[in-house]
Amino acid sequence: MTGNQSTLFASAASYYKYRPDYPESILNLLKGTHLCAPDLLIDCGCADGRAAIRLSDSYRKIIAVDADAEMVEVARQNIAATKTGNIVLQHRRAEELDGECAGASVFLFGASLHWMDAEHMMRFARTNLCKGGSVVLLGAGTIWRGKETWKALVKDSIYRWLGPARRAGQGVYVKRKQSQSDVLRAAGLEVILEETVRQSKTWTVDELLGALYSSSFCSPAVLGASLSHFEDDVRERLSGVTDLSETIDFRIWAGR
Repeated sequence: MTGNQSTLFASAASYYKYRPDYPESILNLLKGTHLCAPDLLIDCGCADGRAAIRLSDSYRKIIAVDADAEMVEVARQNIAATKTGNIVLQHRRAEELDGECAGASVFLFGASLHWMDAEHMMRFARTNLCKGGSVVLLGAGTIWRGKETWKALVKDSIYRWLGPARRAGQGVYVKRKQSQSDVLRAAGLEVILEETVRQSKTWTVDELLGALYSSSFCSPAVLGASLSHFEDDVRERLSGVTDLSETIDFRIWAGR
């Protein structure tokens, strides 16, 4: 866990729309991880609410929480726009969840567990799952993965304006030593699913910048006064690149 959860994504919420959605096949895999009825899903670190909205037809009730106030407001707008009526959205840290989660079918962590007290959350989830319930972790590729030439150019710009250490809000990112599967096993859960779904993506420069601004390491708040210089630098570096394509690895792990 790195940094203050409430400020890690400061100024990033309005840019979350530029992040690619999880493929439908990933969400279908999620729905098959629990043996109990699809009753209650707990979305821990729900961000802009897109995953919760897409899963809302499959569960009686979803409790979606996020520590970032701006993110919760964007999620609230998205939920209202889609007229989704069974999502209870809360501005709070997942560590503050309580007895309302008892009997949950699924605890979902969409690229969020590494910002939390993982040991506490796994213990809480296991205690509150229904019999046959599951803990599901999701992840996706980032600018830090892949050997595409354009990614190297973007990373060079990040290093130029933010320095060599990967940022995490106003702090520095520290990679967790345990793998996702090991986190589940350490909590006493059996790993029942570990799958990768690959999806091609071709970016425009505007979309790519938007995705970068949605991150904890390159948000407008992190860039500060260097924002316009960074954007000009990225645009210049990519001006001669005709293909901003990549294959994104979307990953799912589940324990029960």
